[in-house]
Amino acid sequence: MAEQIFIESAAGSSHLISRISYDDDRSIAQALAIYDISLGMNYIPPEDLLHYLSEPGKYVLLGSYIDTLLTGVMLAYQMDHEELISYDESLKKHGTALRLSDSKIGMIKSVAVVPSYRHRGIGTRLTIRAMEELLNMSCNAFFATSWVSNSPDSSQPLFTNLGFDNILTIMR
Repeated sequence: MAEQIFIESAAGSSHLISRISYDDDRSIAQALAIYDISLGMNYIPPEDLLHYLSEPGKYVLLGSYIDTLLTGVMLAYQMDHEELISYDESLKKHGTALRLSDSKIGMIKSVAVVPSYRHRGIGTRLTIRAMEELLNMSCNAFFATSWVSNSPDSSQPLFTNLGFDNILTIMR
């Protein structure tokens, strides 16, 4: 059984943060809908999400629930060596000398929250929980990407508030 964490919100309703399981069809459908609304249609295709769910030792897929309603979803994982080398090359190409391939890096791939539940700390709580799980998987640093946006719903402030440093901005 997966560990579950309950968080009492200021509004008095409790949020459950737990892993989404491979056999939880309702949460999977809700997660796909949240990703489609928040990050664009098929940003994470259904077959990819099922792949992530089939490897719980590598991927962390978390949900934030109020009762049975999924209000937010988070995908994170430990980057493999080939992906780290690819990022090293891309960073070097853009003039940033960082050697990710020398570390065990946890990738915060996506965080998405139902629009009517945004700005309530759900994305932050999901990200913190994902980072805790990645630490337990021996990650010693975290990496995330975010679109440059002036939208109040952008993940950039979330990452900044959690202590992430902007190491590179790539236009277009």
